[in-house]
Amino acid sequence: MIRPRACSGALVSLAIFGLMGRAQPNRPIAHYYYPVSVAADSKGNVYVTGKGNKITKIAPDGVASDFAGDGLVRHRDGPGNIARFEDTQEMAIDASDNLYVVDYNKIRKVTPDGVVSTVAGGASSGYKDGVGAAATFTAPKYIAVAPDGRLFVVERPNGGTWTIRVVTPQGAVTTWRRGAAGDLALDPYGIAFEANGNLIACDGGRCIKRVTPDGSVTTIAGLCWKRKWNPVYKEGDVATAELMEPLHVAVSARGDIWVSDQRLHRVISVGGGKVATVAGNGKIDTEKSNIGGYADPGLLDGPAKQALFNGIEGIAFDRAGNLYIADTMNQCIRKLSAGGAVTTFSK
Repeated sequence: MIRPRACSGALVSLAIFGLMGRAQPNRPIAHYYYPVSVAADSKGNVYVTGKGNKITKIAPDGVASDFAGDGLVRHRDGPGNIARFEDTQEMAIDASDNLYVVDYNKIRKVTPDGVVSTVAGGASSGYKDGVGAAATFTAPKYIAVAPDGRLFVVERPNGGTWTIRVVTPQGAVTTWRRGAAGDLALDPYGIAFEANGNLIACDGGRCIKRVTPDGSVTTIAGLCWKRKWNPVYKEGDVATAELMEPLHVAVSARGDIWVSDQRLHRVISVGGGKVATVAGNGKIDTEKSNIGGYADPGLLDGPAKQALFNGIEGIAFDRAGNLYIADTMNQCIRKLSAGGAVTTFSK
């Protein structure tokens, strides 16, 4: 079991969130809380969403400030200090430094000045295509910006069928692809784009897939659906490597594909025909009868392959090749420098 702890080492209460659900409407949270997604802009600022229903901005020197939202559970557009969110999830950033945030059943836009607007999604849930508030979503979770500026959104309802929707910057929503019972060709979670327009997806079959603009799907790493239970981690050739629980992916400016593995508490690279650990040293302790469970968590800065994490989620590259990591259960943001050192960037 993953235990939440602050980067200071103190355990953090879940009381006001129940089981990490939506924040209570009259209990604002200071800065981020259980960070789940990160994004870096062209100026070196890092943005964080979490369970606090606000967006936090972290300057290059590590100083955090509220950027948009006051932490109260409501839907309200407007300037950052007035806007409100309902249930902030993943976010992505475009070439002009606009943030796009999955917020309950809506897609919200936040400009570089912190002004919040609703791009698409109405008050109710559903799978209706349309423009703006006429479109409906059901359990949207993951989001990525394509090279042409369109937004791709993965919906993952509990017990339901996944859907990938495309949203134009003007708010027009169309269904791009939808799963079907027994279809194992694609089971997308976290997504990101390569410069040529290919979509990279962490797959529920414990592997990584590439989807071309015309919809063709290929496996680029891992043995999909080999182990439904008791997964293992095996580095090496992409054709024989095995992954445990890859949930988030980031693609660097030079084309590096890195994924975060929430069970193993590691960042893993896929490239050059190989799967390899980039950061983290989480291990499954077989003496604890925890085979196929979670690796032992920790909190340790230092050389990348000696660092320890706890339930990492979203990851994002900046323009300099540094990687920012939402170390969710450690309640902080970690930075993996291009030189290979892990530090605690914000806590």
